Amino acid sequence: QEAIRHMEKQLEDYRSSLIIYAYKKELIKQKLDTTVSDMKINEYYNENVDNLILKDDIIRVRYVKIPKAAPDLDSAKKWCASELDEDITALEEYCHQYAKSYLLTEKEWILFENLKLELGSGFDSNNQEFEPNMMLESEDSMNVYLVYVLDLIRKENPAPVEYEREKIRDIILNRRRSELILKMEASTYQEGISKNYFELYK
Repeated sequence: QEAIRHMEKQLEDYRSSLIIYAYKKELIKQKLDTTVSDMKINEYYNENVDNLILKDDIIRVRYVKIPKAAPDLDSAKKWCASELDEDITALEEYCHQYAKSYLLTEKEWILFENLKLELGSGFDSNNQEFEPNMMLESEDSMNVYLVYVLDLIRKENPAPVEYEREKIRDIILNRRRSELILKMEASTYQEGISKNYFELYK
């Protein structure tokens, strides 16, 4: 009988803890400011740049994989290396129609290793052959691969703020969440004292 009462007490405590956890989670969700400005991200980045060192090479590219049978390949090659807005627009429209895969988001940094996986056997190259403003082209039995290198940062250098943006945002939000929890707990404690929910023993 005692064992049953003990088990029931444990279950009741567990249910209560779940309710408290859910309530706290919802309260944090309502009260937490999830807006993180560029200024806050840049501020954190500048203060911690020495801790944001790349472990791998990263790269920004225009990349296109096109079947050999696709029309107007020469134009696609020209557009890929162009700096003119109308050429980039033309390349995007071309890729929508003919490319098997492509990446034209120019501000997006990606791991160099991920690019090499995408290029596969069509590109027998290593990191050292890639330099900014370089146009590279290769092919296999089925496809033509076009890569225009916009920028490249080698490992052991500081990561650019754009590459670390989401990581920094999460760090800032986790700090805010921890601070909010501490404030809520302190407020609950003070309220408990003021309403005599518990006594202080000296």
